[in-house]
Amino acid sequence: MRRLVCFLFASIAPLLAAPDGRELYQQNCSMCHGIEGVGMAGVFPPLAKSDFIVKQREKALRGPMEGLSGTIEVTGVTYNGGMPPALPDDGQLAAVFNHVFSPWGNDAAPVTPEEITKLRASTRFPTLEALKASMLSETLPAAPEGWLLTLGAELGFSPTRLAAHPDGKQVLAISATGEVLSWKPGAPVMTRLIRPDSYIDQSLGQQAVMGLTLDSQARLYITCNQCDKSTTPVLNRMTVFRTEPWAGNDGWSVPKAWFKTSSPYGIGPYNHGLSHIAQGPDGVLYINSGARTDGGEPGKQPNYATTGEEPNNRRDLADESGRQSTFGRNLRKRSAQ
Repeated sequence: MRRLVCFLFASIAPLLAAPDGRELYQQNCSMCHGIEGVGMAGVFPPLAKSDFIVKQREKALRGPMEGLSGTIEVTGVTYNGGMPPALPDDGQLAAVFNHVFSPWGNDAAPVTPEEITKLRASTRFPTLEALKASMLSETLPAAPEGWLLTLGAELGFSPTRLAAHPDGKQVLAISATGEVLSWKPGAPVMTRLIRPDSYIDQSLGQQAVMGLTLDSQARLYITCNQCDKSTTPVLNRMTVFRTEPWAGNDGWSVPKAWFKTSSPYGIGPYNHGLSHIAQGPDGVLYINSGARTDGGEPGKQPNYATTGEEPNNRRDLADESGRQSTFGRNLRKRSAQ
């Protein structure tokens, strides 16, 4: 008997009705360059207050179209890494660059889709279709013995987490912005189940949704981090959302905040907030989380905490119903009841 593995390949068909540079940046760029474009010195160049964007505009624009490698200098720091091409279309790519150019102290002229199209024609992949074709090899990696690996679906985003649907016939996926979708093997596209604006309070700041799981009662859990710049220091507002149990054809209810806490927001390109969530065999939910910083270093950005490692990273908290949870340095756990 051969077992079938469906391989989800990100990304192609755009899911956004209109280009949203901020959201597209978060989906495609923030993992390396950071939500606020500060990068990581010597590793990922900054996009905020970047002289490279102005002095070498064409090279900067070509990067997402064909990739960028070799030595470059950005604000006096040398970088010698590699950047893969990205798959937003010309209008979306223009929106991403305009998001980068406008809010972060960059003095660069706006980008138009026409400029992107004209410049793309001179790259290694003269059209978006040519770039996509270069990434869709017909030869998939070898599967383990007894397994068959096939291409399942082409996505318009990179999912941060996958989970098995309780009906046993579908796969759930969630995006970094909090959109929950389902995919049935054999279907060419995914189905939207829950929109992020239906449950995430956008006023708390830009969200980074990293966790998705179901418990033994088929309740859906989502972990969300939001950068709240209205406070000093800037805080990471962390929320675990939960639905009612899956109701068959009626699906899930709108997720509601089930657990909330906060800590100083990470100072580099990464924010070590709530990540993966899963229910253990003991019935307890476990949530993975790193330290607030990447190495205890103090913050150097205005309005960000300068404490280094957060001294109160371990404490007992209670939710609105009084249920106790352990908020630990590397692990958070609580009862699912």
